This record gives sequence, structure tokens and C-alpha cells, in this order.
Amino acid sequence: MEDLETLYRRAVYVVDDGEVKFTIRLGQENPELSEYLATLQVSTWAFMTAYNPHSQPASPEQNTARQTELIRLIDQQGYKYFKGYGTGNNWPREASIFILDIP
Repeated sequence: MEDLETLYRRAVYVVDDGEVKFTIRLGQENPELSEYLATLQVSTWAFMTAYNPHSQPASPEQNTARQTELIRLIDQQGYKYFKGYGTGNNWPREASIFILDIP
């Protein structure tokens, strides 16, 4: 069985929100994403989910409620973000957000 770090490094992180679409893989350059961020003058970003905290499976209802709360908090702070999802080998999609200019 692979350890969690390996699984997370092999995962695919997808930004898919309207016309904004990117696939992020840890440790791999993404010129399209870099160009997009440079155009927006964005120097920091984060890809986050509230699904399955601490890599412990939660019910769909718990995951949805947590993700809704995460988005509410990000909205409250005024950060711009795009919707997406993370997935991997035998790993179901987890709703995620790609947040711009977050420290």
C-alpha cells in the first residue's frame, strides 16, 4: 500500500470553472497555468478541499457541508477562486477550490 504522501503527489488537481481549465500535477511544470497567473499578476495560490479531513472518509453530507463552509469563509475573506476537483487512481473526485492571491 502506498503512503498518503505518494498518493497526494500522484493525484490530479483540476481547475474547471467555466472558461478557466487547468490540470495541476505536483512537481510538474505547467506553462499554461504560469502564463495565466502572470496575466492576472497572481503570485500565490492554493488548491483546497474540505472533503475527507485528515484523509479520513466522511459521508457525502458531511463533505458537502464542510465544502460549503469553506467556500463561505473564502467568500467572507474576499478571495477570488475557481471551482475544481482532486482525483487520483481509484480515488473519487473531491470538490475543491483554486484560490488566487492567498498567503
